[in-house]
Amino acid sequence: MEFRWNRLFLVLWAILLLYTLFLAPGSINGSVELLKDMFMDPGSVEPMVFAMFNLMGVLPAAYSAVLLFEGRTGLRSWPFVAGSFFAGAFSLLLYLGLRKPQRAFKGKKGPLLRILDSRTYGIVLKLVGVSLIAYGLGAGNLSDFWELFRTNMLVNVMTLDFLILAAVFPHVIRDDMHRRGIGSSRAFWIYALIPVLGPFSYLWTRPQLENE
Repeated sequence: MEFRWNRLFLVLWAILLLYTLFLAPGSINGSVELLKDMFMDPGSVEPMVFAMFNLMGVLPAAYSAVLLFEGRTGLRSWPFVAGSFFAGAFSLLLYLGLRKPQRAFKGKKGPLLRILDSRTYGIVLKLVGVSLIAYGLGAGNLSDFWELFRTNMLVNVMTLDFLILAAVFPHVIRDDMHRRGIGSSRAFWIYALIPVLGPFSYLWTRPQLENE
């Protein structure tokens, strides 16, 4: 079963890559202009786009709080996690397709892992995530967002990237729950069925790992 999941992630990675290279609408120039506005004049950017762009930084931060506790032997997880802050699902899907699940934590928690393992980290991510979602939905215009999705490469690919990251997160939560001795399937489905905010809630409530 795990091998089938690996194959699925690799196929999904290839499809996303080919779609981006050959089928995504719009042009590189339009994406560059929007990216420039995102940093230089964020007030001019459609709020739903701005919120999603920033969530694409928050979601990899959430993945890091799970995946950096594995990949400490064999295929290292940290290069793919670091790459996900720039390439999102392009980086994480490749790792998930190549890795072997590690359902035990091996080693000791250094300063970074202690931060990632803390409830404070999960709380901060959830507060930031809720704020961005509330801003995007409250101030954004769905028609304007849809038009950008149809015509702008950055918005189009970023949206698909965001949906993939949100959909795949429950897969890595399951392994992390096993590492922490959480055997409740009900708890898993509660976290898995609430997009984006469910995983943030998991990071907030999960028990901390002990050093090996």
